Amino acid sequence: MKSGRPAERTRKIAALASAFDVPVGPHTGASAAVAVAASIQWAAALPNMLTFEYMYPPNPLREELLVNPLPTPANGRMAVPQEPGLGIEVDSAALARFRTA
Repeated sequence: MKSGRPAERTRKIAALASAFDVPVGPHTGASAAVAVAASIQWAAALPNMLTFEYMYPPNPLREELLVNPLPTPANGRMAVPQEPGLGIEVDSAALARFRTA
């Protein structure tokens, strides 16, 4: 399934899976904080979510990029941030440290 934007592809995959009653398991890999926050929100909205795969290896782009850290999984569950948008606030000073151009 090809689409121009990753978010559109994931939406189509989830809809197709739901139509055939197939569970979905989003995976964040070693993603940065903004991608993980978006994935948490997306996963929480899925009617057919089976599991949310979240990696723990140290990642400064996940651990240092936000004003407040992402929720930490506990007892097999992860809280969904309730603040507006993705529920996160990017730390401008941290963003400046990671800027490459």
